[in-house]
Amino acid sequence: MVLDMKNSRIYAKASDMESLKNEPQYVMDRYLAIIKTTIIAPFRWTRQQAADFLRISKRHIQRLVRAFRIFGIPGLRLKSKRIQPVPQR
Repeated sequence: MVLDMKNSRIYAKASDMESLKNEPQYVMDRYLAIIKTTIIAPFRWTRQQAADFLRISKRHIQRLVRAFRIFGIPGLRLKSKRIQPVPQR
């Protein structure tokens, strides 16, 4: 964990500070909520608290945590739910 005293932010890795500078605010909010669910016990948020902070469902926060673990910060961006076309044979 890295604590940015200047901006009062918590980061999992120092490299995340630079990566998040170019991301939209919603990605930064999602990152903050996910990091707060993974820090040590006295300061940890439950998944429900994180979901309430982001105004999404608990199930959605679980999906975001999984996407963050697999893809990192790009997994926190909005994705299209549109069905992708299947090429014809």
